Amino acid sequence: MREIEAGEVDVIIVFGAALAADGSPGPALLRRIEHAVALWQAGRGRWLLCSGGLVAGTRSEAAVMAGCARAAGVPAQCIVEEDCARNTWQNAQFSAALLRRHGWRTALLVTERYHLPRARLACRLNGLPVVAVSGPGHPPGRGRGRRLALALREGLACGMMLMRAAAAILRRNGAESRQAAGD
Repeated sequence: MREIEAGEVDVIIVFGAALAADGSPGPALLRRIEHAVALWQAGRGRWLLCSGGLVAGTRSEAAVMAGCARAAGVPAQCIVEEDCARNTWQNAQFSAALLRRHGWRTALLVTERYHLPRARLACRLNGLPVVAVSGPGHPPGRGRGRRLALALREGLACGMMLMRAAAAILRRNGAESRQAAGD
């Protein structure tokens, strides 16, 4: 699928990030949801899709983001929570399913600048046509060492994601082959 043009979209998707120990939004999650809300308030999208599951604690990343969005004035009826994803691959996979279910065709993806390449790749591999944007600013510690650490982290995470994707394709193809042989 080709990427859509920037402009008004059906839905603004926000990929989750870690929560603080007390269950409040962590710094990356807060930057992402604040930027997504600003885009929604500027009329860039009709819906806000918060994607992030329960990684630790009792509240999902999606629930925390949705609460922040409501507190900032986004009506509850304009927010959809995807609360099962536990990683970037699942964020894209489950968000793509929700887009199909709701009949949405265009999406704007909000995440961190360092996370954009992996998030965009996950979206493409899941047939999710997005324009990807990052929020303003950078994570704390913008020195060379921090940038190198983020690049290494993202490189390893991208490799893991590609292995998961390949495994899923092999499982699906194997199941289809077994089903065809049984017919």
